[in-house]
Amino acid sequence: MVCVGLAMLVISVVVRRGAGVSCYTNVEKTEEEYCPKYDGWETCYTTYDQNGATTGRGCSKKDYICIDEKSIKSKHLYGFMSSRRCPEQEKIYIHDCENTMKDEKFERVCYCRYRLCNHGYSTYYGGVDGVRTNSYVVMGSALGIVLLGKLYCK
Repeated sequence: MVCVGLAMLVISVVVRRGAGVSCYTNVEKTEEEYCPKYDGWETCYTTYDQNGATTGRGCSKKDYICIDEKSIKSKHLYGFMSSRRCPEQEKIYIHDCENTMKDEKFERVCYCRYRLCNHGYSTYYGGVDGVRTNSYVVMGSALGIVLLGKLYCK
């Protein structure tokens, strides 16, 4: 019976991941929001200025990279690389960024597709903000499920 419960827990987590995305919704990463796919939400985003400072975060309905007329499909702008998917305007994969110029103002927007992914962890993607998610909790939970499965599912 415990094996069935563990299987249902794993399946519910997998199914839930496909139903939407949870994103940080403020620059400080103190607020988060669940954005359901059935309402059209596809990705999380983070915006940056030309100095790499984070200027915004939230949920996005954008599904393809570099489709806006203001997108610049160059490799580098102000030292920031564009996604390699930009020239073909491909579907946003795990994490993709585009550079835009709006009214002579540079803006970098990075999109991603997994829970709380818009934390800005890399200079490649944008700012160098610290990661708030606790990987030890995630790893401990996964290890606990595996050990329970081995203990009760023989």
